[in-house]
Amino acid sequence: MSCLPGMPCYDNVPINVYVTYPSGCLPPLFLGYPVTSDYTSYVGPNLPNTGILNNDLLTAAFQKIDNKLDPTDLVTKMIAELTTNSALRALFCNLVNNC
Repeated sequence: MSCLPGMPCYDNVPINVYVTYPSGCLPPLFLGYPVTSDYTSYVGPNLPNTGILNNDLLTAAFQKIDNKLDPTDLVTKMIAELTTNSALRALFCNLVNNC
């Protein structure tokens, strides 16, 4: 990276770009252009329950959420947990009144 004389240099600093539109002009969002999750990143803490990471594209984040919500996988995990966790099994039996 080259810097101007007398100016400090910084590596890996995020750059925020702000665009001001002239009066009466609308940004592309308002002109019917779609905002796509393929070009939008999640910015926040890593989310261990879903596997979503800071800077994941939203498309990838949605896919991770969808994978976690797969009904077959959820039921399989629930049955496995109920068979190995006696306290949870007792709670479940109380809820359904049948075991």
